[in-house]
Amino acid sequence: MDFESIPITKRDGKILREIEILSPHSNTLSVNFSLIELSKSAELFIINDEESYILGPIISEDVTRVRNFDPGFIPGDKIRILLIENENEGSISKVEISNIGHIIYDFFGVNKFEASKIAGINCTGFGCSASCLQNITCFTNMDVESKAVALLSYTDNSDPNFPGIISLRGTGYLVKNGAQNKRPLFLAMIHGIAGYMVPDLKFIFHYKSPQCNPTTNGSQMYFVQGATQLGLDASNDLRFLELSTNPGTSRVFSENPVAYLGWSIIDEPITSITGIHHPKGDVMKYLAGGTATPIIEPGEVYGVWSYSTTNGFPETISSGSPTLNQSKRVIGSLRSGSGVPNCSNFEDFDTYSVTLSRSWSLLCQYLDPNNEGIVAINTLTSSPGSKIFPSANGPDLVCSSFTFTLQNAPIDLSISWSIIQGASLLSSPSSGTGKSAIVSISNTSVSGEVKIRFTVSGLCNSKTYDKTFWVGKPSAAGSISGGTYVYTNHILTYPVSAVPGATSYNWQLPSDWTGGGSGLGNSITVTVGTSSGNVTVVPVNSCAQGQSSSLYVTVNNCSNCRAINITPNPASESISIIPKNNDLDVDENFEILGYSIYDMNGRLLKSSDQKIIGSPKRIEVRDLPKGIYVLHLILREGVIAEKILVER
Repeated sequence: MDFESIPITKRDGKILREIEILSPHSNTLSVNFSLIELSKSAELFIINDEESYILGPIISEDVTRVRNFDPGFIPGDKIRILLIENENEGSISKVEISNIGHIIYDFFGVNKFEASKIAGINCTGFGCSASCLQNITCFTNMDVESKAVALLSYTDNSDPNFPGIISLRGTGYLVKNGAQNKRPLFLAMIHGIAGYMVPDLKFIFHYKSPQCNPTTNGSQMYFVQGATQLGLDASNDLRFLELSTNPGTSRVFSENPVAYLGWSIIDEPITSITGIHHPKGDVMKYLAGGTATPIIEPGEVYGVWSYSTTNGFPETISSGSPTLNQSKRVIGSLRSGSGVPNCSNFEDFDTYSVTLSRSWSLLCQYLDPNNEGIVAINTLTSSPGSKIFPSANGPDLVCSSFTFTLQNAPIDLSISWSIIQGASLLSSPSSGTGKSAIVSISNTSVSGEVKIRFTVSGLCNSKTYDKTFWVGKPSAAGSISGGTYVYTNHILTYPVSAVPGATSYNWQLPSDWTGGGSGLGNSITVTVGTSSGNVTVVPVNSCAQGQSSSLYVTVNNCSNCRAINITPNPASESISIIPKNNDLDVDENFEILGYSIYDMNGRLLKSSDQKIIGSPKRIEVRDLPKGIYVLHLILREGVIAEKILVER
């Protein structure tokens, strides 16, 4: 039917063309447009008889193909198709309808054709799944994940005598890639979908009950028509597609967006699983199970996760639905089971989901497009999710032996390891396979740096992960830097270069010095006492002590220097230096040739090499902040050091 043959109605500067279609006893109708070219102003509506369901407005940017365009399903057996465009539109729309799909599958619960719902007998569509299966809406924690799941249908127009034959082909889901760019990548099963169907598949999103109980049909489903096959893995029953229209960026989905499921190929215990599926083409249902174990499916060649369900079970059309681990990341796609379960016996059967990791040679170029080596990623909605990578895991120090592992190692991919530095220090093998390696040192006298490398083959390209660690006692300490001729009360820093293998340092000082001790760093700040002697450092780790290093330091006590008094102390403005037993400071032999003032970290704050004139001899301290300082006075006989206190 050509819309140009339909009489027009003019209203408020608009042209309206409308037709009514009746297909008695149809539960659902679909419309196939053999040609559709909408003008810039055109809006197309498809409305059911009760006006409870509307597809539209469909505008030009929503039309993904000019020929054989199918916008979706409509409930009931009677619809109206309305085309509205501007009266002054320069180029009017071209719309031709080739056929109407008469569908007995009841997606909306309209009950126009009751024979389609004889329980257990060819019942497909709304309300046909087992009564014990719970709506996904009952599980609010799965709302985001459910937005990625779609029911797959196919319309067969190959027979001109019976065009528009609808069949349901399974469940599938949008999957996220490492670029996090909302590319419409979609995973489905091979079984149930022939290759020739892919360009005309219909992907039905958001087909769910709007409430937990009782089950009701949703006010609207969202459709995407057509896909391109990116590849398939016949050995794993997986078909990988890219949708012709991206629901993540489409205007049609703006009010009810989709999600892109995160995934994982990590070799880790799967303590529980959840699933979201369309059993018998019904609204979205929930599925949960216990521990999942990787096996080869009995009687088949497929590598699968095997698990028993604890809530719900799969039925026809469930195939291809996502299987998520305890972190709600996809680990596989539901494929089959060990029997035909029902509401009373489903816990007695095993359910099988093919593993994503077995098809990684196909999937990695799309799910990890930048070849980052991603092994897991979180679900994407409006904002990017976290990426997870493998890493070599083990201690920084080994005293005897330890098992190093590749953390977040992928399952089903080849992993090897090798000692690429320091193999001569070890008695254990220098290479092997698997995600763990035992490292043992040759004897207690050896020490040095060792590097282990894990290599993963199959992450698009091979990836390597290194861990550098130390074995045995630390190396010998190097030379200590710092003053070797010092004064009592002098505050000094003594550093030594970081010692390979050392985790701490023990510092030994001459008697009556302060600042030494055990478990310190490779630099210390000391307050000099009256005794000369060695400053010694010993590098330490939990295996043993390394060879020490010492520096001899001479303390100038200035035994010939005059004893002095400093007053006032504490001070705020200035201090006076007076020889003891000479309060009038009339001793002409007492001279101060210069001074230095240090803070308690040994930092020089002020100094002078000028002789101090006057009596008493004064030094200004008003420019110093409140605190404790060390004053060095240069006398003719030598240098003396005293502590002063500045207050405000």
